[in-house]
Amino acid sequence: MRKVQVGGETWEFMTGKGAAVIKNPRTGKKTIVDYSILTSRTWNVIERGQWKKTIDGMVTPGHVKAYIEGHLIKKEKK
Repeated sequence: MRKVQVGGETWEFMTGKGAAVIKNPRTGKKTIVDYSILTSRTWNVIERGQWKKTIDGMVTPGHVKAYIEGHLIKKEKK
């Protein structure tokens, strides 16, 4: 699993063929997130980027960090 620092905590994530698994360091709960939701790109753009090996087909740690900050941490505070 890869690691990303968010809010002073180390979150772990792993990418697969079409989704990423993000592990919460406090609870150990794993969340599966589709690449199109994670990157805010359509599947057509993602698949074409993977085929042509461009940045459009990549999921970066920055995408994961933004998703954690915008969705998972907000959900915990509610």
